Amino acid sequence: TYLDGVLRQHLPILFGINNPQELQSVFQILVHNAGEEISIERLSELGGVAKNTIQKYLDYFDATFQLQRLDKFDPVNGPFARARNFKLYMTDPSAQAALFGPIDGGPESKRVVEAALLSAALLKSSGTELFYGIWKGREIPFIARSCPSQEKNCAYFYLDWEAVEDTPPEQFAAHAALPSEALGPDPYIEIFTRSLSGGATFDGTKIRFTPAALYCWEIGRQAALDWPVR
Repeated sequence: TYLDGVLRQHLPILFGINNPQELQSVFQILVHNAGEEISIERLSELGGVAKNTIQKYLDYFDATFQLQRLDKFDPVNGPFARARNFKLYMTDPSAQAALFGPIDGGPESKRVVEAALLSAALLKSSGTELFYGIWKGREIPFIARSCPSQEKNCAYFYLDWEAVEDTPPEQFAAHAALPSEALGPDPYIEIFTRSLSGGATFDGTKIRFTPAALYCWEIGRQAALDWPVR
């Protein structure tokens, strides 16, 4: 099965994990809640597993590159020092469909696209911290910051699956409605779309539109070209 193939190849016994059934159950919970804001306490409740055991499983999934955790980021004040909530994405975007069947639109499809975008971004060179944020009730799926960085100059990435050529410009203006201290001297905002490409400027802030599939393909192509040939 998918779970057997994914989990057994990473030898959980080497991480002190000797309950494969419980590990599989927690893995399914993580996949089902991927891309949603969650906490250790909530995962413990959903799985009926102690919090320290949940943390051990998360460490295992992280060490074996099956999972990527994003912490919360305030556009003005930076990372939350003691945030209890975070987001988890599986680095294999197909995990959702493999475990729960085909996805027919809805919120699940948005999360799968986010997982694919994140997986592609992880192929790029290191030196960038990734977060997620919420500003005035609007979710910012990805916030990228150079690491280490003493400046508050970040790049902001949104996902707008409904964006088309004739979408009213004011719908996108809200994405640029960040305070100047959050945008920094060289603001970068990108919206991943189904097919819309191009750019626009709102109040002096440029926004770039990129088809999500094209972004993933280009990052993958570049990673393949950079891969050492032996």
